[in-house]
Amino acid sequence: MGYHGPIPGIVTAHKDRSATWLTDYLGQWLAYGLAPAVAAAPGHVDVVPVPSSGRAVRRRGADHAADMTRSALEWLEIPNATMAHLLRRTRRVADQLEVSDEQRGANQRGSMRADPGSGDVIVVDDVRTSGATVGEACRALTRSGRRVLSIVVLADAATATRWP
Repeated sequence: MGYHGPIPGIVTAHKDRSATWLTDYLGQWLAYGLAPAVAAAPGHVDVVPVPSSGRAVRRRGADHAADMTRSALEWLEIPNATMAHLLRRTRRVADQLEVSDEQRGANQRGSMRADPGSGDVIVVDDVRTSGATVGEACRALTRSGRRVLSIVVLADAATATRWP
């Protein structure tokens, strides 16, 4: 879904204004994109939410991407997919909205790590703006020995495509 109309306000309310009642609605929206990605997986797949920083989780009282992912998987009830917290932040980064498009890649570079392992994964995030955050998540997971099958985002700020 594109990042326009009411979507930015809904995502911001969920993330920054403690509107946790939106989690299940966003989880259902996310499920529409997650279902075909999981169905295309050759077997079991770990669904990996991009982690919020510890500072953001403390400030917000929740990890919104993880909560939304959990809701999507509960809604779908797919036996070959489980949520896995495989990524962790290794250093503090600036909020992506506080840096220019040109600075976003450098801001995220080297900011995530995944323990060594194997298996197929799907990366999930709420909004793709420049792609730097999901790109770093994919880099860390691939470097750890995992295979990234797809990236699923709730909204894509780089597109003008409208969701049905």
